[in-house]
Amino acid sequence: MKGAFARSFFALLYFALLYFTLLTTTICLLLLQRKTEQKLRFEMERLGHGSYSPIAEEDFLSAVTSSYSCVVHFSLDEFERCKILDKHLQSLSQKYFQTRFMKANAPDLPFFTEKLNVKVLPCLILFKNGVAFDRIVGFEDFGNKDDYKTMALEKRLLEAGAVEEEEKAIEEEEKGDEQIDKEEVMRELANRRMKRGFHKTESDEDSDFD
Repeated sequence: MKGAFARSFFALLYFALLYFTLLTTTICLLLLQRKTEQKLRFEMERLGHGSYSPIAEEDFLSAVTSSYSCVVHFSLDEFERCKILDKHLQSLSQKYFQTRFMKANAPDLPFFTEKLNVKVLPCLILFKNGVAFDRIVGFEDFGNKDDYKTMALEKRLLEAGAVEEEEKAIEEEEKGDEQIDKEEVMRELANRRMKRGFHKTESDEDSDFD
């Protein structure tokens, strides 16, 4: 009788210890995951995520390659439409943390302005993994109206994949090098867009930087 009781007691003790070990391991893994996420967020904030900031020519290449997704506004401060776009991007930069939003004063970045075939301002260049895959020229996508809502720009960026809902964006960030095929498609798309070129329309801002 005593032997059976002892065996039951030790069996219960074993399962209790096993449960405690599993619980402790799970808690440790969750804490480690949270710590890793906090560290990643801190690093992204250091790079400029969560804000809409200017970028210099010497920092441009490292900026667009160090973040998975970037939106760069080639602008000129004197242009009213560039100021309008600034306000929309400032708002979106705080909502879509996973994407880095930057402002490039076109005359200060002559090499990349020419390299990316920027002819009309404002011009948004969309990057993923350092590859320019799409662009928004002037306000053509918004009916050439100055009073369009931030939501209209947000919808356009969502459709392009330049911004993503938080959970989906994290998943995409974690895939990393597994998206080689997709990157090749984007490079081909980018090459086609660059070859096609972009032309100024009467409703667009003057692109003369002088």
